[in-house]
Amino acid sequence: MDDDPYDDLEGDVAFAVDGLLEGDVDALHDLGNALLKAGHPSVAARFFFEAQKRGVSDSLLNLGNAKLDSGDDDEAASWFERSAESGDVKGAFMAAQHAADRGDLDRAEHFYRRAAAMPETAVRL
Repeated sequence: MDDDPYDDLEGDVAFAVDGLLEGDVDALHDLGNALLKAGHPSVAARFFFEAQKRGVSDSLLNLGNAKLDSGDDDEAASWFERSAESGDVKGAFMAAQHAADRGDLDRAEHFYRRAAAMPETAVRL
């Protein structure tokens, strides 16, 4: 199996563009995912930002990941927390990890409790 991140890029982008042409706002999220997978987190962040503005809640977490991959830890934390506030347990888990990494254990505990549905949470809490 080839681990080239560009392997499916053409198909992923074509799928997203087709969706955009059909007016599907989820396609913004799909295009962000393709760009993130291809190693372009800063560009992907722009698509996730636009998607979340249009109500694609999954884009909150992915925007946090793109910001983290771009080296913008403060922005990443903000988007992880927004994801958690929207009810995403993965967003809560990421917010908790980020808070723990920064030494803010009270905040980390708060978000780990919101991520209780994830098996990894019990060990970290």
